[in-house]
Amino acid sequence: ENAILANPSDLDNTGNMNTAVFEYSNYPYVTNSHKTVFSEVNIYTYGIVIEKYDTENPAKKLENAKFTLYRDAYADESTTETIVVSGVSKKVVAVAKNLSTGASGIASFKYLEANGRNYNYYLVETATPTGYNLLTEPVTLNFTRNDVETDGTYIGYFAVEIANKSGFILPVTGGTGTILFTVC
Repeated sequence: ENAILANPSDLDNTGNMNTAVFEYSNYPYVTNSHKTVFSEVNIYTYGIVIEKYDTENPAKKLENAKFTLYRDAYADESTTETIVVSGVSKKVVAVAKNLSTGASGIASFKYLEANGRNYNYYLVETATPTGYNLLTEPVTLNFTRNDVETDGTYIGYFAVEIANKSGFILPVTGGTGTILFTVC
């Protein structure tokens, strides 16, 4: 399916070293006035695995549920969208759109930072299998390196189980006049 099951021996807790070199001079025409600055940062990336199942029958995995993953937007980002989380509007950036669960009810997002206290990820369900209800609220995800599985089923992934109810939800319409109509 969509999830990559890593071999525990493939995991490297040393991360991926990124190196930047910056050369500059305050006096470009003066010999030997150039300076070089090196910067190294260790980057760790992980994944999020979604396992979608039926609320009434957890063994029944749900295929064709679609999700979009967002993260909190930084103050200076211009390509933002807005979602509502617990009644509060949040500026977010889409990380991945319309990822579908496979026959085993699994979908995964890869190459993500363990967000810790820096920001949140928001998982928004955009489509459900036929006969199931769309989630009414985004799922807020926040994990650190310590929360990521290192010896379980999804090595290097933060696992999320999401239940879905079947049936239908009646829309809320009308106002106080509908109560009188209903009573009559």
